[in-house]
Amino acid sequence: MSRLQRIAADLLEFYQQTDKDLQFLVQLAQATQDDANLLGSVAANEAAVKAELLEERGQVIESSLDHLTALLQGAVTSLTTTYDQVRVSGAYARAWAEQTVADTATGVRVPDTGLRDKILAAHPDRLPPARVSALLDDAIQEQIDHAKAEEKESWRRLFTTYPRGTDHLTKARWFAQNATRDDIAPYQRAFLRGMWFNHATAHHFRTTEVYINKTDANGETERQYRVDALGNREVISLKHVQLADVSFETAKRYIDEILTKYNPNRMNLRIAGTKGAQRKVTRGEMRRREIGRPLDGRMVLGVPLQAKPIPDSVARYAEDRFVFIQPYETHPDAGELP
Repeated sequence: MSRLQRIAADLLEFYQQTDKDLQFLVQLAQATQDDANLLGSVAANEAAVKAELLEERGQVIESSLDHLTALLQGAVTSLTTTYDQVRVSGAYARAWAEQTVADTATGVRVPDTGLRDKILAAHPDRLPPARVSALLDDAIQEQIDHAKAEEKESWRRLFTTYPRGTDHLTKARWFAQNATRDDIAPYQRAFLRGMWFNHATAHHFRTTEVYINKTDANGETERQYRVDALGNREVISLKHVQLADVSFETAKRYIDEILTKYNPNRMNLRIAGTKGAQRKVTRGEMRRREIGRPLDGRMVLGVPLQAKPIPDSVARYAEDRFVFIQPYETHPDAGELP
């Protein structure tokens, strides 16, 4: 039984001789309980409005039933505490939702999975852990769904003018132009700059954007990756980055990605027989016998021309794992990034 329900039960017993007061109290307690339930499902940006309603209800209690003030004040305080908790939870949930969407798009950072522990540690005496957990589950999911919907719509608007079906240079110029827009998020800008580099260097390779199936012990596909390019006995992962300007951990992650997703030495990584692959065979960019077989050739981390020397620690880490770091010039007609 919740605190509010216990208060209502005490009041009912204390005023059982007063029918009018009893009915009013039951209605008021029920209405207040409904408000408490409602708190668990509303978004954080509605909290101010709900708090105002609770404050007005508290004022009605004080003016109409002075002799119940002390008991009902406890109920109002409890609900106000609940509001505070939902507001804090909503703030964390909103931040986590934004982070989760960004992580989904970039695949770089890891979401804060300790969110629930942070809330419980911040106010351990305010709400039962099970209640906080339920509030968080609802608030987080609502915020994530909302953020994902907004993110999906922003991508749709961005790619309305994308020149599908055109050559690499046309696409490169489109990516260069749109990477300078003011109405896009930082991770979207980074994506556009990366895609510009992919298309601006496509003339160096025999084919680009080839899907790879990762199979399990039974030969069934469990994951699918997309390697940026295939050369003549080369498997290339492209990164638009100046290696001297990023941390060792970031550069290490680029190299490890090649070893995990595009490694010719792993027999469970095989070229997928997609429609795109079939078209590449028809155009002469791939050989038909390559489909369904492991990748072939050396592993390459492709980067732009470097303004500074590649750090020794990065060069050694790549060399020790047989990954070659290769700078590529962009095509002069591919447009330029600022």
